[in-house]
Amino acid sequence: MNKLKKMLSEITVREREKRIELEALPPECEGVKPSKIVQGFIKEVKQDNKPLCDVRIRNENGRFTLTAKHRPTYSESTTSISKDTFETLWRKARSKQEKARYKLQSGWVVDSFKDGRVVAEYEYGKDKLKAFRPAGFKVKEILN
Repeated sequence: MNKLKKMLSEITVREREKRIELEALPPECEGVKPSKIVQGFIKEVKQDNKPLCDVRIRNENGRFTLTAKHRPTYSESTTSISKDTFETLWRKARSKQEKARYKLQSGWVVDSFKDGRVVAEYEYGKDKLKAFRPAGFKVKEILN
């Protein structure tokens, strides 16, 4: 457990994000080569039925990571893991997802999930949130 704690303390960042669900992939994604992401959730901890922390594994174009997110403090720790570790944890993962990630010059990213959902996300800290109004598409739902 101490080894995992040390690994996760390598990089801890405060995360603030804006997420919106779109009806379809916006034209801003044309010409942008997406990253292929496969991810699964290992553990979710709740307190009083509210998410407190979750642990996720991810393979993004052959880069394997383990991330722990602490919801109340908006902090996130990520560390690299081996392909073997990823594959071992993958067998135990739940809520498995596949998506294509388009990183836009504006700082927004658009995820197109294999199940058909499209979500735009902008992570910001001290930076001001940048507006994103995808051309020709309505926002389906504001997620946060």
